[in-house]
Amino acid sequence: MVRLSKSSVFVGVALVAMAVAGAASAAPAEFTREQVVQGMAAQGYGQVRDIRRDGDLWVMTAVQPDGKQVDLKVDARSGQVHGSPNGARTTGAQVETLLAAAGYAKVESLAFLDDRQWHAVVSDKAGRQSNLKVDDATGRIIAD
Repeated sequence: MVRLSKSSVFVGVALVAMAVAGAASAAPAEFTREQVVQGMAAQGYGQVRDIRRDGDLWVMTAVQPDGKQVDLKVDARSGQVHGSPNGARTTGAQVETLLAAAGYAKVESLAFLDDRQWHAVVSDKAGRQSNLKVDDATGRIIAD
C-alpha cells in the first residue's frame, strides 16, 4: 500500500520553474535534468537518482517526504508526474479533487491498494467520517 499526499503526486510547471534559481518568466520548452531534480526537491522529494530520459519523460527513483522510495515519471515539457508512483491511472490529488467536488470536506487518509481502487476515509462538513472506495478506471465513488 502506498499512501500519497496532495503535494507528493504532482509537480506543476510553476513549481518546477520557481525552484530553479534565476528562472525565466516563461517556462522552458523542455525541462532539463537539473530543473526536474530541483523541482522534485522543492516538493520534498529526496535522494533523486537513476534519472534518465525515456522519450518525452524523465524517469527516476526518489524518496517521498514520508520516507518511502518511489519510481516517478515526469513529463519533460509540462513538469507533470504521469499517473502516480504506484501504477494507478489517477493521482491522489485527482481523487481528492473528485471527493471535494462530491461534497466531502476533508480526506483523512487515501491509499491505492491492489484491488485497483483508491480507499479513502473522508469527513463531511459535520465531521462525520465515512469509508469510501474510488474506482481507478472510472472515478466512480463507491460506499464501503
